[in-house]
Amino acid sequence: IRLVTDEIVNSYKGEVPSSYKQLLSLKGVGPKIANLMCSVAFSKDDTGIVVDTHVHRISKRLGWVGDAKNPEEARKSLEKWVPVGTWTQFTLDVVGFGQFTRKKDWHEDFLRQFEGGKDKYNIANEIVRLVNIKQATQSVVRQQVI
Repeated sequence: IRLVTDEIVNSYKGEVPSSYKQLLSLKGVGPKIANLMCSVAFSKDDTGIVVDTHVHRISKRLGWVGDAKNPEEARKSLEKWVPVGTWTQFTLDVVGFGQFTRKKDWHEDFLRQFEGGKDKYNIANEIVRLVNIKQATQSVVRQQVI
């Protein structure tokens, strides 16, 4: 952390770089963090999908990334069919869904809803719907607690 901080202070005049390439040049920053910084901190929705543990697990179980062996392969596979401009929201939705479905065998029950059709977009839309339900429920609970 100190090395990166020193590099930001010395090479970038104390400003965290906003380009993907510059972020990757920082020691300890890989594709996931560079994409996360670009999309969330700098509101750039065209640098890449952030593939964390949840996105990787969900994408593999739903067959979205074929036999991707690591998050970087999964990211490249997802970016072939998820429209540019929706990558940040896609990431947030799938991460939320992954947190929502931590149960090991969740996918069997979930996939039964889509028997007869393996449309990635229908499954993705259902994930968004479930994440929105979870967020709405949390919001109502928060309001009741306050």
